[in-house]
Amino acid sequence: MNHPAEPTAPSTDPLSRALSGVIPPIALLALLVVAMYPFRDDLGSGTVALILLLPPLVATVGGLWVALAMAAVCAGALNFFFIHPYYSFRIESGESVAAFCMYLLVAAIVAVFSSRLRASERTASRRAAESELLHRATIDLLTADPVIPAVHTVLGGLQTAMGLTAVRLRAASPATGPIDERAGQEAEGDTLISFPISNGGAALGVLEVTPGRSPLADDERRLLEQFADVVAIILSNRRRST
Repeated sequence: MNHPAEPTAPSTDPLSRALSGVIPPIALLALLVVAMYPFRDDLGSGTVALILLLPPLVATVGGLWVALAMAAVCAGALNFFFIHPYYSFRIESGESVAAFCMYLLVAAIVAVFSSRLRASERTASRRAAESELLHRATIDLLTADPVIPAVHTVLGGLQTAMGLTAVRLRAASPATGPIDERAGQEAEGDTLISFPISNGGAALGVLEVTPGRSPLADDERRLLEQFADVVAIILSNRRRST
């Protein structure tokens, strides 16, 4: 008997993404401060400000707000270590004030545009993963015999890929008989979202989903609706083939 491979998708957990956007830029900022500190009188505040654009750029991995927060931290480091008077957040000269304000402006612009670019890349990657997930699930369900173990494996893949607490498929067709498979286990009081499985107005079953820590995003809802449509087509084809 064939055992279909579980579909996978890239992690979109906000906490993991935020941590990946915080730790590396903080380490980079510390490294840059240590490296430039002995030469601060030779480099000048403008050169230091240009170099300190790197940590906010790296922080865009964690999203826009992480990058903006990193820009503010870097501005504080620029002021404290590299602008007279040293070891103070006061700025005395007009030239230094201009350099500080220019750094904040440029760092914010870099954070906004880089974060949007990364968000677009993540969206494209997620959509590609969703397309692959649906394709693999369709092939697995079409070629599996018997279909019940394949349904269980595919549901487990959906639960893992989307970070769901539980996902349950209840349906029936003359070829398969009743299907009631689930992956995960919802707790009492958990939110349950249903996606009907139907073909040509005929109700074939329902796909029930319990989201994880976060509500379902619009693209995740679309993915589950498309999966329900795939199941409907497969059940209908199996019914016609009998």
